[in-house]
Amino acid sequence: MEKIIIEANESVAEVVEKILSAKDADIVLIIPKNSALKGSVSNFHLIKHEAEASKKNVLIESVDEEVLALAHSSHLESLHPLLNTQHSTADIIEEEDFAPKKKAREGKVKVIVSEEGAYPEEIRKPSRRPSFSFPKMDFPAKKIIIAAAIVLVLAVGGWAAAAYLPRVTVVLTLKQTPWSISNNFEAKQDASLNASSSLLAAELFSQNKNITQFYDATGKSNVSQKATGVITIFNAYSSASQELVATTRFVTPDGKIYRLNNTTVVPGAQVVGGKITPSSISAPVTADKAGDSYNIGPVSHFSIPGFAGTARYNGFYGSSAQPMVGGFVGVKQVPTANDIAAAKQSIASALASVLSPNLFLSQLPTGFKIINGASTTTVDKIIVIPDTNSQGQFSVFAQGTVKALGFQENDIKDIFSSLWQSVAGYPAAARNLTLDYKLIKADFKNNQLDFQVNASATLVSAVSADDFKSQVTGKSEDDLRSFILGLPGVDKANISFWPFWVHGVPKDVNRVKIEIQ
Repeated sequence: MEKIIIEANESVAEVVEKILSAKDADIVLIIPKNSALKGSVSNFHLIKHEAEASKKNVLIESVDEEVLALAHSSHLESLHPLLNTQHSTADIIEEEDFAPKKKAREGKVKVIVSEEGAYPEEIRKPSRRPSFSFPKMDFPAKKIIIAAAIVLVLAVGGWAAAAYLPRVTVVLTLKQTPWSISNNFEAKQDASLNASSSLLAAELFSQNKNITQFYDATGKSNVSQKATGVITIFNAYSSASQELVATTRFVTPDGKIYRLNNTTVVPGAQVVGGKITPSSISAPVTADKAGDSYNIGPVSHFSIPGFAGTARYNGFYGSSAQPMVGGFVGVKQVPTANDIAAAKQSIASALASVLSPNLFLSQLPTGFKIINGASTTTVDKIIVIPDTNSQGQFSVFAQGTVKALGFQENDIKDIFSSLWQSVAGYPAAARNLTLDYKLIKADFKNNQLDFQVNASATLVSAVSADDFKSQVTGKSEDDLRSFILGLPGVDKANISFWPFWVHGVPKDVNRVKIEIQ
């Protein structure tokens, strides 16, 4: 049994809405004191009528004896929760001090229930409060006032019912037509959509990746290696540039010589107002001799002995911000042929995982589809650097590219839409559309993709609930039925008006409900 608590200010229309919305067939309405429903016995008549129409059993529960009396007069079962008394037959019940509320009273509370209603009778001690009296009215005057009150209540109730109660529910069951098709498609880069030839516009997506990994060298060899590094060469001599040939010597303050690897042109200095602002350029150098004694830290000044005895000697110089490294003489670990072959195979596998198309699918523009078989990965280069570090490891550099051909899947759906419209014979929509891609051939030389699509769906009429509402508001019941009969693809329809006296569609679209099945 479902209990529904009614607020004191709720109208009968709102109460009826709650009854109709209740899931349980047995309902208890808990009505408080001073409820607006006490305004008229017709409110309880309406509650009973709508409850019976919706096949629901309603029990009124209230501590307000007037509410219980009105419910009883409308032949609604009622119950006082404190007295634990159900009003369904004529009886007289007398209770003393049943609950804390009763204990607070003085005397007894008697409830008299009969076919005419339920009325409380309180026996209290005499009160010292002053009494008031009202002028008596003759019987005709009372009848006029009562009649006027009834008319007013009925008018207000009728207005409220007309404004808030009317509604219509339409349930449309659409015809369902199974549909399937198999079609071949061709997607090309720079092509335009052509539905008649099933030609799609393709987009080429590509991404480059590179990685460097270190591998253990298992061989040993007597080696003689020279230290290498980078120096910055300054021109503080003139605004003219200066060419320095390969092997030009640069000397540290303690006499260690390093030579330029390549011919280098030092740009001219800037001369403004007779003041020189030195220019500079960086260049790689190699130690003049092998050995770890040439593995030195940063040097603030290198001189060029080739300029000794000239003005250029002080105007051209060098410095290094990073140490010179790699100088070695002795037995050292070196990679064998097997080491290098295994390293190439390993780094190619690692590069393939980095180049997976799935890693950049999330970066594709919205709506693009890349199907399985429409992507490829290539290893562009692998470079082995055999020089080993202090841990006896050599390094391998690899670079590759991943490519994928994609297309707008909505283009395929648009092509299929034109096909299923002709099958249905009226504007139709596809429910549970599935697209299965087969026979995929990708040509990355010409950036072309060929494939087959097996499609299946259930076709139904493309009825719009919003359009339906806007088109039927204000129509009579007959006009509504005629309108529905004119809709294509409708198998059957169920129309429900509420309350029972309504036989037309409300003008307010919010009072129109449509369900499409």
